[in-house]
Amino acid sequence: MPSLSQIQQQLSAILHWFVAQFHAVPWGNVRDYWLVYVFDDRMLVAWFLPLVPLLFFAPRAHRKAAIAVSGLLFIAYVWGVFHACLWIAICYAFFRLSEAFAVECRRTDVNPLGPPLVAGTIIVAAHFAFFNMHRWIVLPSAAEAWLHANLPWLYPFAARGFSWEPAELPGLDPKRLFDLYFPYFAHAAGTAYLIVRMTHYFAEIRKGTIRAEERSFARFLAWLCYAPNFMQGPIERYPEFQTQLERWQDQRSLAGALYGVWRIAMGIAKSLFCAIWLEPHIARALYIGPYYTQPELIESNAFLYFGVFLQIFGLYLQFSGYCDISAGIAWIIGYRQIENFAMPWFATSLRDFWRRWHISLSSILRDYVYIPLGGSRTGVPIINLMLTFGICGVWHAYLPQMWWWGVLMGAMLWINQVWHDRMTRLDKLDLSSATGPAAIAARVRRAWLRCRPLPQVFAWLLTQHAFVFSLVLFFGGMRGYRVIIEIFRRAAAPFQG
Repeated sequence: MPSLSQIQQQLSAILHWFVAQFHAVPWGNVRDYWLVYVFDDRMLVAWFLPLVPLLFFAPRAHRKAAIAVSGLLFIAYVWGVFHACLWIAICYAFFRLSEAFAVECRRTDVNPLGPPLVAGTIIVAAHFAFFNMHRWIVLPSAAEAWLHANLPWLYPFAARGFSWEPAELPGLDPKRLFDLYFPYFAHAAGTAYLIVRMTHYFAEIRKGTIRAEERSFARFLAWLCYAPNFMQGPIERYPEFQTQLERWQDQRSLAGALYGVWRIAMGIAKSLFCAIWLEPHIARALYIGPYYTQPELIESNAFLYFGVFLQIFGLYLQFSGYCDISAGIAWIIGYRQIENFAMPWFATSLRDFWRRWHISLSSILRDYVYIPLGGSRTGVPIINLMLTFGICGVWHAYLPQMWWWGVLMGAMLWINQVWHDRMTRLDKLDLSSATGPAAIAARVRRAWLRCRPLPQVFAWLLTQHAFVFSLVLFFGGMRGYRVIIEIFRRAAAPFQG
């Protein structure tokens, strides 16, 4: 056991390191530091801030047009004119498909499973195509060079070399830039979230909850072009968005605007914290280093154990920071969007965790995948959960490891669900008349629950470790299990003689 003085020295060294990293930040270097490390791909929503007045001052009658115009201007500037034109074409194509789908769903002379199967096939095929478009489109090198040199607005803004933009991409050759563009477009630029929105939209049309008079291209385009949640959510549902659209001006207040500014500041602060204290010091070891491939080479036991915690916490800071900026903009203009995170690090069960983490996506997976599969009432619940989270994993990336992570998470959620149901039955058991193993288990459980806060702390530790260590498969692929094995090997070493 370390002595008190040793603990004090370690804490002092950690504090000194935090202060030193803070002072080492090049605070005045806007282009090479702030724009690259703080306002990175997850924080591109900050570039929409100059367009907020366009939404704030838009008359009620022209609000849908203002949303569409501001969104397309944002897309054109950040991802290029080509992206904006393609986005309009995609929106119009899906709108026409949805209207045809609405007609087909009402017909009685066709197989009732036909329209939803066709719609699902189109949605999945579109998602796959967006992710692989760069492999199918081959331009001659001369054409790529000409586009790169003469039409920079066709490309993302970091490729233009302007002094007020981050200098990340100008050094790349045209072929490499073109290959990077479409996967970036497919994920970071909102296309993956478009697929989830379309799943919701088509499903609600199928149910008949979105009436014909509520569907117009202007409403549809405004819903898909609302820039603050365009890229990475939260995923607003169509009816709620249209309802909020009518309330914006009535919900504005000075207190709401000040709260919005505070949320934006919080989002930037989260990204800054990640940039200063997390990313520079764990990126090499986690992303391109030996952490997943050769964990036995990691000298620090603490880093070996907490490395994946740092990785997911850094991702959480970036993602929730983006959502803070998005929510802040919404509060300023009078819009009340769904919150995407509700303190997930305080969850004491996996079921509770997924009610707090990426709430908009989790609820859509529940309503449009898990429940239609049968949920916990029909079919085989463990299969339903594994399929739901398998789809969730593959949605993040078309990699086998994503599917297997989803299967693992679904199985863990099923175990959590079974445990919860059994504990609920034990809690309801009448001990005055009960006998046998069930009565013994109920008495042990009630005695354990009286030992507050130990049950809550134990449940919290178990939940967080189950979620985080499942991510060695998500981040590290099939080789990620080596991290777990190495942790157990080092923990067992003192007991092996």
